[in-house]
Amino acid sequence: MNRTSRTSIAFIGLGTMGFPMARQLVRSGHPVTVVPHISMTAAYRLAEEGAVIATTPADAARDADVVITMLTSATEVSTVLFGESGVTGTARPGTLVMDMSTIGPKAARSIARRLRDADLVFLDSPVSGGPARAEDGTLTAIVGADEGTLEAARPILARMAGTVFHAGPVGAGQAAKICNNILVAACMLANAEALALGTAVGVDPHTLREIILASSGANWQLENIVPQTILANDFAPRFALSLLLKDLDIAGEAADDAGSPFHVGGLARQMFGQAEASFGGRTDFSAVVKLYREALGDDLRDRAAEAATGSSPDE
Repeated sequence: MNRTSRTSIAFIGLGTMGFPMARQLVRSGHPVTVVPHISMTAAYRLAEEGAVIATTPADAARDADVVITMLTSATEVSTVLFGESGVTGTARPGTLVMDMSTIGPKAARSIARRLRDADLVFLDSPVSGGPARAEDGTLTAIVGADEGTLEAARPILARMAGTVFHAGPVGAGQAAKICNNILVAACMLANAEALALGTAVGVDPHTLREIILASSGANWQLENIVPQTILANDFAPRFALSLLLKDLDIAGEAADDAGSPFHVGGLARQMFGQAEASFGGRTDFSAVVKLYREALGDDLRDRAAEAATGSSPDE
């Protein structure tokens, strides 16, 4: 099928990432039918821009050329596709199903087999870049599919992603994404530890950040995320702890299956798990820095918070 700008799309999952991704498709001229899944508010906002709201995945998929899922777990994706009122109940043969969630390679391959039995085509394409890049359509899409399926999907992916990588066959996109997220976790943990130590030994964290960015420890998170989170003392969820832990669990399972060591990922899983237990799963993953602040003791903890925001802890 020639998937042009008029390709009909069903988009299921309008969360922090799904909503701006779906909006990119609506604004680019695609007929888009959305399924709220959780948030009716997000669906209404998209309807104001031209999207159609469906009550079930089956309703959305009935006339769709492409079905996109952007959900939080493999269980949710499977329910939406195969459950009661699911996509497979109404989707036409040859419909392309693009799962852009992070669900792991094993789940992606299982879903692909089941969709093949239903005469549907599958592509896994988890994304990276966070809400800001979802808003401006510059995400990184990491695709697992054969070449033909990728080329059919590329015009749709290009509306949401500035960069599209072909990682390999089905499941390879998921595999690459979880490898990336091991580094996401490890890097944030290292940033938190370095900034906490710097504060403890008397270096202003803002100054320390500038030093590191001009040195060999420079990293994307320190440049783009830390100023909005750790240095602003703002831990509203951009990438929730619960989602990072889900991804680390998937990575750990993949490592076990492959017989590959999971030392750094395992330590990160332990530390972020402790942060979730202390601060809640909906807190941003950068809140792991608060574990370090608490370990410093009251005086140094208050100094760390004050240095981060440039204000007195009593204000």
